[in-house]
This record gives sequence, C-alpha cells and structure tokens, in this order.
Amino acid sequence: MIRVTRYPPWMTAGGAIAQILGLAWDARLHRLHPDLGSHEGIFSVVNPGHSLIAAGMALVVAGTALFLWGRGAGTVAGSRWRRAAGPASAIAVVALALAAFGSAAATEARRGHTHAAEVALTPGQLVAASEFLKDTKTGIARFADFQVAQAEGYRQVTPFPLNGKYGPAHFRNDDYARAAYRHPGEIDPQHPPVLVYLKLPSDRMLLLGAMYVAPKGMGPRIGGALTAWHSHANLCFGGAGAVLSKAPGQCPPGAKFVGDRVEMLHV
Repeated sequence: MIRVTRYPPWMTAGGAIAQILGLAWDARLHRLHPDLGSHEGIFSVVNPGHSLIAAGMALVVAGTALFLWGRGAGTVAGSRWRRAAGPASAIAVVALALAAFGSAAATEARRGHTHAAEVALTPGQLVAASEFLKDTKTGIARFADFQVAQAEGYRQVTPFPLNGKYGPAHFRNDDYARAAYRHPGEIDPQHPPVLVYLKLPSDRMLLLGAMYVAPKGMGPRIGGALTAWHSHANLCFGGAGAVLSKAPGQCPPGAKFVGDRVEMLHV
C-alpha cells in the first residue's frame, strides 16, 4: 500500500498559501485598475491572481481528499463501515468540489450569454464596430515595434503594476491627445492618443491595443454598446503621468485632479 499520509498536510498548506498570494495579487490589480471587475469573470485566467487562487483550491481539495482516504485505508480495527468511511468521505469532497466548480462555470457561461442578449445592436452597429476594430489594428500595426512608438512621441504615463517592472502600462502621445480633444467626434486609428503595452519578464514590449480619449459624453459610440466608453472618478494627471488617487480629489503632490471629465475607449 502506498503511504500518502505524509503528503496531504503539505499539499493543503501549499494550497492555502497559493490562495492567500492569489487574493493579494488580485486585490493589487483591482486597486491599480478599478474598472477591472467590470470586464472579467471568476475564471479570467489572464488575471494571475485568479490562477493562483484556483490552483490553491485544487491543492486544498486534493490534500483533504488524500487525508480522508488515508485515514480510512489505515484503519485496521473497527467495522467495515468505519474502514470505508475515509474513502467515501474523500470521494464526497472531490464530488462536492467538482459540483461547485461546475456550477461556477455554468454561471459564468450564463453571464456571458446574458450580456450578449442584453446588448441591443443593430446590424449597422455590428458592422461599424467590426470595421473600427479592423481599422485600429491596421492603424497601430507599425507600433508592434516599440521603438517606432517611442520615436513617434509616445511616453509612459501609468506604472507597470507588477512590482513596477512588468505588466500592462499606458503610453500617451501628447500631440495626438490634444488633437483628440479638439475634435472629440472624430476617431483617428492611425494616430491614437494612447497605446497599451505589456512588458514581459524578458523585457519585450508586447502591443496590446490602443486607447482613445474624449471629453466626457463626447466619445463617438461607433458600434453602440460594443464601443462603450468609461471614465475614472479618481483620475489625476501630472508630470509623472496618470495616477488613480485613493479618493476623488486626493491627488499626489504636483498632480492635477481630472476625475471623470475624461472618458476612454480601449480597443
């Protein structure tokens, strides 16, 4: 018989640590990006915090099941029912976990379908959104080379969220931003005011997309609900770039409170 009694405590402890770290990581990302919760679900594995929490839960379930199985298998004295209680409990724990994960996955799937059903789109808006996406991809293709973006005047305005070294960050072109404010009803995919890059541990800069800006309420809804603009009530801006304050109006020294006077559209 394979002795498994030595493994469950370490698996359970490892799972607990992974969940705590995942929760802390997730909290930090949400603090840096307050609108994150509006476009991610429980199983958004691109959020590393979610991945750690899920892995930790799996380890805790596995450790608990192995512990219960080992307790039953190691029972020599007692009735047959007592010897079977451990494995039965282990199977019940795994079944319960699978049912919970399945229920959460089904809820997430329904959430996606509900959003799709609630978005009232006309055929024209769907075509316009598709064309807008295609035009933006074509317009920013040259910026796949980060040096091209730098040469054209894009400068970092938000910090890297992961230890200040890696992760997604915004890079703004002041000239293109001013032009966007002067003509808020117009969108120029060739010259977006902001680009979003993901800095990888290898120091490679991966282009994620563009962000358009406009005075609040003036961004064109090209594709209806598919092109929804958003704003931040606690946005500050200064020489060091854009930051989100702890509370509306509480900006760091040297930064100007902008609030929700600016709206943004990520593509």
